[in-house]
Amino acid sequence: MADCVFVQLRCKPETIYKVAEAVVLKEMHSELFSTSGEWDLMLKVYVPEGADVGKFINDELWTSRASNAR
Repeated sequence: MADCVFVQLRCKPETIYKVAEAVVLKEMHSELFSTSGEWDLMLKVYVPEGADVGKFINDELWTSRASNAR
């Protein structure tokens, strides 16, 4: 069974749509939400069973050019 993880992203000003599009194109998320407040986007991700959560997020998300998130 996969582990469900929520990832919050804070984006540079005026890049939220660009970051969201890059995340969607990676097709690694279950759901993507736009939020208000301290964080701009929240991802619902299912990490494969046995996978290291930190490594999975780093490899699948941060290596994309969605890295306009701070």
